[in-house]
Amino acid sequence: AGELHYKRLASAVSDDKGVYHLKAIAAGEPFLLFAGRLKAEALESAGGGALTPVDTFYPSSATPESAEEIVLLPDEARTRMDIRGLLRPTYCVSGVAKGAERDVAIEVAPVGFSTGVMARTTATPAGEFHVCGLPAGAYSFAFLAYPAKPGGPRLGAGELVTVSKADVSDMRVRLLEQRSLRY
Repeated sequence: AGELHYKRLASAVSDDKGVYHLKAIAAGEPFLLFAGRLKAEALESAGGGALTPVDTFYPSSATPESAEEIVLLPDEARTRMDIRGLLRPTYCVSGVAKGAERDVAIEVAPVGFSTGVMARTTATPAGEFHVCGLPAGAYSFAFLAYPAKPGGPRLGAGELVTVSKADVSDMRVRLLEQRSLRY
């Protein structure tokens, strides 16, 4: 009745031909091979249903549940573990986060099984935000604004957004004071 979690064992950046090399993978332990764009590769205009490269699990799956687990034998070295990157229609979510006197940090992650934060951005001083490159699915948006004055309250909000077959616009978020609870 537990929840399945994965942790990062190793990472590598491919060269301009897509060649990569992973080291220090433990034998006998199942792992998933994952190809994703670098978080720095912001897709500011990848919306409106445009076909865009999306995170892909080996051999060519958009979800870890349908990926193929790999288990290495002792002293085994695998070659030609090619991942066929997927192209999917992607969309944008835009709106306004109100209530902060400073910039608002925004993190976006898929709901459910998550490979981590998918996008990070900052709202404009007026609170406007625009996040693109999101395939259809459910996403958790976390908003956080640090105090404008020392000792002031941190403000935050969380929103669940479902992206289907169109961009989501005019999202309105009200940031509220975050409070600590003792239990």
